[in-house]
Amino acid sequence: MIELITANSAGGVLARRLLPAAIAIPLVLGWLQIQGERLGLFNPEFGTSVLVVLNITLFLWLIGWIARLLHRLDLQRQSAVEALYQANHALEASIEEHVSETALKEHRFFTLSLDMLCIVGTDGYFKQLNPAWERILGYSQAELLAEPFLNFVHPEDLARTRLEVENHAAGNPAVNFENRYRCKNGSYKWLAWVSVAAPENGLLYAVARDVTARKQVEQQLEQQAAILQRQADLLELAYEAIIVRDEHGAITYWNRGAESMYGWTRDEAFGNVTHVFLQTQFPEADIDLDKLLVQQERWQGELVHICKDGRQVIVESRQVLIRNEQGIPTGFLEVNRDISERKQAETALHNLNQELRRRLAESQTLLEVIPIGIGIAEDPECKQIRVNQNFAKQLGIPQTTNASLSAPDDEKPSFKVYQNGRELAPEELPMQYAAAHGVEVLDLEVDVVYDDGTVLTLLEYAAPLFDEAGNTRGSVGAFLDISDRKRAEAEVRQLNANLEQRVEERTAQLQQANEELEAFSYTIAHDLRAPLRGIQGYAQALLEDYGEQLDEAAQDYIQQIFVGINRMNALVQDLLAYSRLSREQIKLSGVQLAQVMVEAQAQLGTELSNRQGQLTIAEPLPSVMGHRPTLVQIVVNLLSNANKFVAPGVQPQIRVWAEQKENGVRLWVADNGIGIAPQYQEQIFGVFERLHGRDTYPGTGIGLAIVRKGVERLGGRFGIESVLGQGSRFWVELQGTK
Repeated sequence: MIELITANSAGGVLARRLLPAAIAIPLVLGWLQIQGERLGLFNPEFGTSVLVVLNITLFLWLIGWIARLLHRLDLQRQSAVEALYQANHALEASIEEHVSETALKEHRFFTLSLDMLCIVGTDGYFKQLNPAWERILGYSQAELLAEPFLNFVHPEDLARTRLEVENHAAGNPAVNFENRYRCKNGSYKWLAWVSVAAPENGLLYAVARDVTARKQVEQQLEQQAAILQRQADLLELAYEAIIVRDEHGAITYWNRGAESMYGWTRDEAFGNVTHVFLQTQFPEADIDLDKLLVQQERWQGELVHICKDGRQVIVESRQVLIRNEQGIPTGFLEVNRDISERKQAETALHNLNQELRRRLAESQTLLEVIPIGIGIAEDPECKQIRVNQNFAKQLGIPQTTNASLSAPDDEKPSFKVYQNGRELAPEELPMQYAAAHGVEVLDLEVDVVYDDGTVLTLLEYAAPLFDEAGNTRGSVGAFLDISDRKRAEAEVRQLNANLEQRVEERTAQLQQANEELEAFSYTIAHDLRAPLRGIQGYAQALLEDYGEQLDEAAQDYIQQIFVGINRMNALVQDLLAYSRLSREQIKLSGVQLAQVMVEAQAQLGTELSNRQGQLTIAEPLPSVMGHRPTLVQIVVNLLSNANKFVAPGVQPQIRVWAEQKENGVRLWVADNGIGIAPQYQEQIFGVFERLHGRDTYPGTGIGLAIVRKGVERLGGRFGIESVLGQGSRFWVELQGTK
């Protein structure tokens, strides 16, 4: 209601004028009626009638007044509408004129623009193109409008272009997007795009500019930058020290080669004057190198520099003057190569050349005085062979004569060469063969036969000579006259033949004697056991039957008999064991050393416990090729010795271990005993060899002989490492199992 009252429309005007009247008139007339009735001017019925008539009259007047007001407002509205129509007609005429002029200007801009203007539809086809497209790409507008614009895009740019079109469809305009378009001649042009989408009409408005020239320049700049970067990288990788100095000599560039050569980092070197920084020593004391460079543009020579660690280096320096585009000198480029080692090598080479000259002179003298024939050929065919004085004397020819059988017929010497009764052709001779095949000929015996039948036997050695390219350029030969030696060898062979016959006869006799001796030893040892048992039995019976009647001395004698019998029994047992090892047929098979150690400990249990011997075995122990009873006997004897030969009051400590060797397994038995002096370490393996009295260390003196015989029968080796007073280490080496 308030909005209607306050409105500027005709209704609002009427509401603002009628509303106060509609409220005020009834109120005023009602008040007059009440006052008239109160004063008695009329009765209520008459007052009501008057009130109704006055209301109707006033409202009729109000309606007429409002009708005139509305008529006047309508006339004003019609005038305003007519004026508005005329103004609108004039405005439309003005707008049409303005649009026509703008369209003409836009058409001229679209046609005359040097940039490539286009309108593209959402279907992927060009809708309108300006002439710049024909001029730049070479296609007619009809050709361009006939195909989707993506058909003209470079294959490598298709994916990026499709993505850009999708971004456009999402409302993101393109700014400085670049791709390549195919020209009619098959080449491609780089285009830079600025575009905006018009979604309301499904069009894309775009401007493209040919930036091919710019891209080519950019590519050239990138290539040049890459080349410059590679050159800079090469400078950093160079072993030479590369230094750039400004016109005052201060260092402005210092590569890694310079850091490596001199020891200073580039930060330490920058800004320093080179000749002061490196304490340069010039080839001439009064030379001004920078001034000379300005005059000559370049300089090359040798300089001496001092490194950070005080070391002196000799460098081969190449320096050039640097000028700017105006030709003004702006600095110096210096490339230094460390030639210290080369200079040292040159000095060493000079000294070596002098030494070679001296030795060459000595060699020439030696060739003349050496009691061996020497021949030298300087050509690959060995057609010319020079000989030393001794070889000439051996051959019976003048030293200036050509000694080659490959020489022309009128120069050949008058002798022939045979090997094993066959005459050798010239190409088969040692020097010729060595030169032709590039190989050495060693220890070749030949016979030189002269026309008068004289025979000279030579032992020959020949080697090829090579040039710098590795090609054979000749050969050298050494010839030793062994005629006297061959005659002596023939005599020795005859003597040897007679000697071998005598040795075979003597060996047979010794073998028979050894067999008889072994048989005798076995028989003696076997036959001694019965008498010993008898003596032991009688002594035991004497002690049991008459022990109470015998005095103390007699009983002591009987005990001495028992001791002697035990000693004889042990000796007989060892003799029998030794004899069995010599006579028994042994067949080798795989044997577990661990099982051997178990059996050996079982046999030595009492002996070890009596002496409180401590036995340590490093397991695991490998298998070996052997004979189990023989191996048990060997181990028992070694452990018994280790337990027995210790200093008084010392507990025996025995260690056993095995190690793999290249040719088999080595078993070690080490003790903390009294040790064995070096001069006796071979002797102790003989039969009945003892280094101590029976009272100090009891035994038969055959134990280690049995070890030696057993190992020999098993095809192994044995040995000892011992220091007197510091114990011993016995080892037995046997073949391992596969």
